[in-house]
Amino acid sequence: MGSRAAAHFRRAVEIAPDFTLALNNWGNLLAAHGRLDDARSRYLEAIENRPADEYAYYNLAKLAEREQRYDEAIVHYEKAMKNSPENSYIPNDLGLLYSKLGRSEQALEWYNYALGVDPENPSIYNNLGYEAYKQGQVEKAIEYYNKALGIMPNFVLALNNLGTALAEQGKPDEAIQAYLDALEVRPDDGNLHNSAGYQYFKRGDYDKALDHYRQAIRLIPRFPLAYNNLGHLMRAQGKPAQALEHYRKAVEIHPHDAPGHFNIAELLREQGKIDEALQHYARAVENDPTNTAMLNMLANTLIRKGRLHEALQYYQQALPVNPDRANANYNVAMMLKALGRFDEAIVYFRQALQANPDYAPAKAGLKDARAGTR
Repeated sequence: MGSRAAAHFRRAVEIAPDFTLALNNWGNLLAAHGRLDDARSRYLEAIENRPADEYAYYNLAKLAEREQRYDEAIVHYEKAMKNSPENSYIPNDLGLLYSKLGRSEQALEWYNYALGVDPENPSIYNNLGYEAYKQGQVEKAIEYYNKALGIMPNFVLALNNLGTALAEQGKPDEAIQAYLDALEVRPDDGNLHNSAGYQYFKRGDYDKALDHYRQAIRLIPRFPLAYNNLGHLMRAQGKPAQALEHYRKAVEIHPHDAPGHFNIAELLREQGKIDEALQHYARAVENDPTNTAMLNMLANTLIRKGRLHEALQYYQQALPVNPDRANANYNVAMMLKALGRFDEAIVYFRQALQANPDYAPAKAGLKDARAGTR
């Protein structure tokens, strides 16, 4: 563990026991090597020598956050701010913690507080943009990202986030430019290459997509998402064997990769290999049990094999998480009707029609289920 550096920090503290910067740096070195209790002791020693040491409180906050002791982290952030009110990064990081905890209102409060301290801090605008993006306010997010980039044009994180937001708006050309700008600054970032590749793929520029996916995998050899994307590219080019090879590589790297298993299942289903497809649909659902598309495809494929009771189980599992309430209830109702459980089917057909009174298939299904009870 950085033994020479640790020895220098130790010697510095021996010479000047109140040298709190050395104590903080020593603690950071220990924390970087997983010796969290020892790191905490150095930070507390710094506070003992200098009770107003904002860096020690900030480091304690980061340590508590790392250990998922979030209430304690908040207390330490607030003490750090009290001792260094001119530092905008402390309230900004407190906002990040609240954002991670899903407490958007408090996150925004601290980001805006940080802006009041330093309106030229690009990280704050980036974080405000990300908070807006999470709330579905994509245009507002783009405005914040552009403000961050107006202050720091080579801010890679803001460029990446801008690319994501522009892609969400269906603007692949502008998204690509944001990713390329980020790659100018950080050419060896595999995630950026993967994101650029995906936008080129959506634009239909397969050669450039292939180049970026290959770069992504060269930089991050164990990168399931890039292998899945490369599989999509091969599939779009009519190369199912190569697509399957890439999808299988994704699940070889990460056996619990739900999208990889789902992609394999989809390709096998298209090839008529239903039994093998079902195995991978099941693995996908096992690893992502609230994914509506995966649950529905597993159920649909089970129906092809006549396994209606199992299909019903997965439609029911999808019911509470499917945003399309009409279709979700309709799927359950149809299975119940097929199994001759007409009274139960009627309940779900009615719920489908409550969600969408004009849903013609549910109207027809309800009529048939009522006839079945006579």
